[in-house]
Amino acid sequence: MSDVKALFGLIDKKNKRRLIGAVICCVLSVLCGILPYLGVWGIVTCFLNERTENLFQYVCLIASAIILKHLLFGTGTKISHKVAYQTLGETRKKLFRKIARLPMGYVKTTASG
Repeated sequence: MSDVKALFGLIDKKNKRRLIGAVICCVLSVLCGILPYLGVWGIVTCFLNERTENLFQYVCLIASAIILKHLLFGTGTKISHKVAYQTLGETRKKLFRKIARLPMGYVKTTASG
């Protein structure tokens, strides 16, 4: 658990909010993945009851749920990758600044492992 806290310690406040937004987008994407099954259930029910007046609504539900699922998943993935690369870039910049302050002899004589 301390590793997770250390990782979240590397992320600034703005990117933490973005990361939470990415998680919310991905969770909503999964929930949208359930809606087509409900639409199919509605279509089957329409055919079994021989009432087709709601058939178009169920087809629209299925199509919109599939489109929304992919849009939310793509958005969440894009945001999370952006946060990851920004965090990695900031971590590297901090590391370079730290190494730049070290004396040259320390860098040459100290093993990298």
